[in-house]
Amino acid sequence: MHQNVEPFGWELIPHEYAWITYLGLFLFAPWLTGVAFFFVYVSHGRPELFSQIHTGGILFDWMIGYEILAALFLLMIGKNLFSYLSSDA
Repeated sequence: MHQNVEPFGWELIPHEYAWITYLGLFLFAPWLTGVAFFFVYVSHGRPELFSQIHTGGILFDWMIGYEILAALFLLMIGKNLFSYLSSDA
């Protein structure tokens, strides 16, 4: 009745390169989110205004992006919790 299922052949990331991929995602996803926040929200999508306003470093962009992604993940967890609790009743 119990069967061991191995995910061979349908992985998106090869097992040998998983650590470098996850490290890259951990470093670049928050940074890109922070830069996109400054470009879209702060400078309203205008490149000339973005180049004048955005004087922060890469660490500042990473911190802003990390906080945005963390808030989105917490909202997603809360939404799943409320949908689980409402379907249980």
